[in-house]
Amino acid sequence: MSGEAERVLSRLGRAVALVLPEETRTIKAVIQPLRYKNKIYLGGSFLPPGRIDGGHYLYLGPCSERLEKLPFGTYLRAQDGEYAIKRSDTVYVGETPAYVWAILQKRTASHTEVEK
Repeated sequence: MSGEAERVLSRLGRAVALVLPEETRTIKAVIQPLRYKNKIYLGGSFLPPGRIDGGHYLYLGPCSERLEKLPFGTYLRAQDGEYAIKRSDTVYVGETPAYVWAILQKRTASHTEVEK
């Protein structure tokens, strides 16, 4: 399953820079706005159907880059901006890691101050 997920991500994903404190690596991943139906599980506030706050994003990426194991200060850079990793986990099929999901938030000046 891991190979299948990686093939889908390489075909449908976009180039994303994984910026670590000591290096930057390029991966293929999907980043999309997190919709209300997903935010309900984060304790988000209610918005009328069809409306989103634009504050959180869903990440789907390769299991070769386990975001939950990367050092503090790691973030993602895409064509449309930089994203702080708020929460991440690896999805397994049986005992095999298939892909990584994460909740992202647009990176702001406050994120960079905390990392220093």
